[in-house]
Amino acid sequence: MEHNRREEKKITARQSWMLIAGLVLVCLWHQPAYPAQAPRDMGLPIRSGHTLMLPKLAASAPIVYANSHNEDDIQVFLRSGVVHLLGTAEPGKIGNCYIVGHSSDYEQAPGGYKTVFARLPDLAIGDEIQIRTPERVFEYSVVEARVVEANDLSVLTQETGGRKLLTLQTSYPIGSAKQRLIVVAQQREK
Repeated sequence: MEHNRREEKKITARQSWMLIAGLVLVCLWHQPAYPAQAPRDMGLPIRSGHTLMLPKLAASAPIVYANSHNEDDIQVFLRSGVVHLLGTAEPGKIGNCYIVGHSSDYEQAPGGYKTVFARLPDLAIGDEIQIRTPERVFEYSVVEARVVEANDLSVLTQETGGRKLLTLQTSYPIGSAKQRLIVVAQQREK
């Protein structure tokens, strides 16, 4: 009799653990592919009132200022526009103002800026890029375009020899994330 009670307790304990494991698996299985809000409690992206304008491409997007270096956070911010990376120069300041945007994204992914940089490869040396702020318009001329490896962080450098640079980055080739297309522009001084 005592032996039967011990066996029942073991079975009950196993069933409880199996139920918990099953619930965890169900929760994980039904997680949305894209979280409904920003991960963790890092807050929402900072809307700047700035707009990136690519006249040759007839494209524009709001610039969102990232308040995190976390890749998952940046992916959430990209839903709202292009993202100015934390720690890079502000428009009009000496250094490298670094902005990332999608060239493609999953069709079911939320956000309205999934292909804003799809035509970035069409930019050529001398083409104009603008950043419009409430105070003024910063004008840049493309000086370089190149493809780099996805792990090449040298493109983020703030050592610009006193120049005011703008770097645009997107995944390359379009539809993959194997490499990055980098377009560098220098501010036109008036």
